[in-house]
Amino acid sequence: MVSPAAAPPGERRKLDSWKQIAAYLDKSERTVRRWEKTEGLPVHKHVHLQRPSVFAYQDEIDQWLDQRRQGPAPLVEATKPAVSNHVALWAAGLGVLAALVTWLLLPKPEPTRTLVSAPFTAFAGEEYNATFSPDRKAIAFFWRRAEAGLSGIYRKQLDSNSDTASPIKVASDELNFSPAWSPDGRWIAYLRRNPAGEYWLRLMTPEGAEDRALTLLGSPGNYSIHVLNLSWGPDSRWLMVRPRADQKTIKRVTLDGVAMVVAQSHGSIYSPAVAPAGKAMIYQKREGVAREGYSEVILQDLDGEGSPAGEPRTIYHTWGGTRGLAWSPSGREIVMCAELPGQGYRLFRVALDGSTEKQGVPNPLSDRDCMTASISSPAPDGSAYLLYGAASQVASTALFTTSLDRLQQEREFAPSSRASVFPRFSPDGRSVAFLSDRSGQREVWRAGADGNQAVRLTTGAKAHLSLAWSPDGRRLMYSSGSSGAMRMMAVSAEGGPSELVPLDGQHIDSALWSEKRDLIYYKSSSQLWQARPDGTERRVLWEGNTLRLAGESSDGRSLFVVLNPFISLLRIPLDGGAAERSEVRLASYHTAVTREWLYFVKDGDRELCRMPRAGGAPQCFGAPTAFEKSMDLHLTLFGFTVSPDDKQIVWSWQEPQIDLELIRDFR
Repeated sequence: MVSPAAAPPGERRKLDSWKQIAAYLDKSERTVRRWEKTEGLPVHKHVHLQRPSVFAYQDEIDQWLDQRRQGPAPLVEATKPAVSNHVALWAAGLGVLAALVTWLLLPKPEPTRTLVSAPFTAFAGEEYNATFSPDRKAIAFFWRRAEAGLSGIYRKQLDSNSDTASPIKVASDELNFSPAWSPDGRWIAYLRRNPAGEYWLRLMTPEGAEDRALTLLGSPGNYSIHVLNLSWGPDSRWLMVRPRADQKTIKRVTLDGVAMVVAQSHGSIYSPAVAPAGKAMIYQKREGVAREGYSEVILQDLDGEGSPAGEPRTIYHTWGGTRGLAWSPSGREIVMCAELPGQGYRLFRVALDGSTEKQGVPNPLSDRDCMTASISSPAPDGSAYLLYGAASQVASTALFTTSLDRLQQEREFAPSSRASVFPRFSPDGRSVAFLSDRSGQREVWRAGADGNQAVRLTTGAKAHLSLAWSPDGRRLMYSSGSSGAMRMMAVSAEGGPSELVPLDGQHIDSALWSEKRDLIYYKSSSQLWQARPDGTERRVLWEGNTLRLAGESSDGRSLFVVLNPFISLLRIPLDGGAAERSEVRLASYHTAVTREWLYFVKDGDRELCRMPRAGGAPQCFGAPTAFEKSMDLHLTLFGFTVSPDDKQIVWSWQEPQIDLELIRDFR
């Protein structure tokens, strides 16, 4: 077993997370979570403002292991009367026959097949949320187009050789998205965001001729175009939908507008998918945001009317993101997009019976980065169509800049054909550091404040999510490693070898240097810590579901962090006292700090705002054109920074290109 650091004499040795408990038992986190639920593994929980934290004591676990090893007392076999050889032979034969019949009747795992996918759409823009007609002849999908006023729901025939799609519901003053074709073929349900910011669940005929509102879902709502938001019941009399702006419930909505809660959680839940027979529903749950959260796939049994039957149970989990969710034709597996560390999202099968866990990480069905997955009803031979949104290789992530008093006049910064992300102005404002793979892999780079003279500072850094300057501007700290195993490194601002920053933690993906004290603040899993730069004098500041460190207050007595859910700012006093959460919702977890201000992007209108680091009300003053047009800043904005004199902004922006890929013979 792997034991954490020894505790002081007389103090019980404590394990402060699922990871430490799993490491002590030399098992996976999934296994110890299951043992806690089914076999009484002694794990204690603290309930916080956000998700609960866990801890365990080594002595209690050791005692539990001893009891588990002893097992139940052996059964004493009763004396059995002797039987004749003929009877024994008949009994053996019947046993073999029964075993054969049982084997024939048991569900068999899906056979391993070579799947061939081909482009189904190749339009300029992004295509998501494909939904099949019941007769398998056509699909409806959401198409986000570059041309103003043309984004919306489109239709295309499956066997058409034409590279065109027909609009069903497109408008310039509203957004129509997330279509779902009813099993009886009569309706396409979809979501509409009107000019007032209200989100409505609506029904229309497949040609769009008849259209009616079903129910108001939220104002403002919180829906992503790359998430499957709707799913029909098998009799076309009700739908499952995520209705709330807080993303914490899934409801069954009947065609007369009556809603009932079917699932709820303290984390974000989304992508409901009802099984073809209607006896179960799967959905996804996330603690955190895409590419940084802990995600689970939950199975909820249903009765004949779509009401919950029994307790929900986890069938898959990962330290990363999941999206897209569909049932296989057999109903014994699901298909989804799940994150592979360092590789992006890939399309996977996951067995409902838990055999996927026994086999380890399943092999991806595709080597393309995927967004959503949809499967048609099966043909008589059991095959089905599978459509998934695949990220194009032509999508680029570039740096842009403009002055804060002329936000619409943006230009490219430190141009490159490769990705550049997470820019950070130096404390003196003379240069901007950023992460870029323009040398072949992601390294730390630095350019002048005008974007010229970009130079590489690291070699083999494997830099990932975080970048921070030391207060004197002489060093840069960055996160390195893979998802689930991050550590902090530091490099000179002039370049050279990197050194490990000796911060103790399981997964450190965000850190910053204090401007007022000789300290580093950092996030490790769900805990916020402070420590000296040499790793000494460590202490926990706060526990909860935070996304990113934002900065210090101007007096150095408080720390701002970005909180999830309701992505918002939390102010944590460093010397005690209650944390205070801002009521302003953020459109992105990215923030920037200058001498007097903390900058962020407000949800809804995508405005760039700032609040005094000393405390006070926020001020908003517009946004670059790209921010206003974005459907989801989590997918397009990869960090921004503001110069210390509050005159210039530099941000990283991705113009995604998503196409639909088709697998015709999916079983």
